[in-house]
Amino acid sequence: MSTIITVFIGIIGAGLAWIMGAPAPFLTGSATLVTLSALINIKCTISIPVRNISFAIIGISTAEGLSSKVFESSLTWPVSLIGMCLSITLLVILGRLIFQHYFKLDRNTSILASSPGHLSYVLSLSEDISGNTVMISVIQSIRVLTLTLAVPGTIALFTDYNMMSTVSSAEVLSHLHLGIIVGFSTLIGLALFKFKIPAAFLLGGMICSTLGHGFDLTPGVVPNALAVSAFIVLGSLIGSRFTGVSFYTFKSCVFKGTLFTSISLFISIIVAFIISLLTDFRLIEILIAIAPGGLETMVVMGRLVGADPAFIAFHHLARLFFLLILLSFMIKKEK
Repeated sequence: MSTIITVFIGIIGAGLAWIMGAPAPFLTGSATLVTLSALINIKCTISIPVRNISFAIIGISTAEGLSSKVFESSLTWPVSLIGMCLSITLLVILGRLIFQHYFKLDRNTSILASSPGHLSYVLSLSEDISGNTVMISVIQSIRVLTLTLAVPGTIALFTDYNMMSTVSSAEVLSHLHLGIIVGFSTLIGLALFKFKIPAAFLLGGMICSTLGHGFDLTPGVVPNALAVSAFIVLGSLIGSRFTGVSFYTFKSCVFKGTLFTSISLFISIIVAFIISLLTDFRLIEILIAIAPGGLETMVVMGRLVGADPAFIAFHHLARLFFLLILLSFMIKKEK
């Protein structure tokens, strides 16, 4: 029942955002209204099956736009990958200094609060080292929410992309093909999840869709209504992270989280601009690839601006694995 209520709130938020002409309305609107609802003690949750199926659908719809030149383009990826790793390292170090010296958090909590991603790993690590897990969780959730709202706004402000457009005129998948591709995507997602691969069901959808379209086994695209529904579920999931968080706790963390996210976005924009000068990639797709938002959210952003989904997904996966190494090294030094 709480999932039904949460999705219903998300639909209302998405509808209001669409009426007001907000960028990426089905994602940002649902995230905003569900967040507000959670903060006034409405129990907002998304069940695991609904979440996983939605992620698979997002992966399927994203991979429909894979470019035939993806392997040729990948030759320039090392430049952007190096830039991304440098920006993450700078962000964690700078964030740690701000949280520790300005906000007076302990050193380990400051490091983990500055981690731009991999929330489940960060929270489990916090429990192991007796960090302030609640503080870290709220700051990280604010980061994801703020970037979900800020990136579409940044795109709409600095480019001519129509961030309200989600409608495709391409041939739609038949019910049979859609059922087959969702079923196989779920199976692949389960296999990836077993091996603890991040964003397993999203990647399962992308892999299955890539193979299906590459061999012309599943002609057509995901119906627009289904894709929009998946966006609303994703936005609702982001907002539901604030369930159980008191308004006092949120208020005490909101400035910390917003400041850190603003610094993150500023660093990402600068690094993305430098990388765009060194490669043939557009500034906007580099920004989406290296911005420290949620993997699923950034993949959706890339889809809306026509960016290469393999480029976006690979960079965010690389960010998560790089964080594993970086945090393990930094926390070990702090012990």
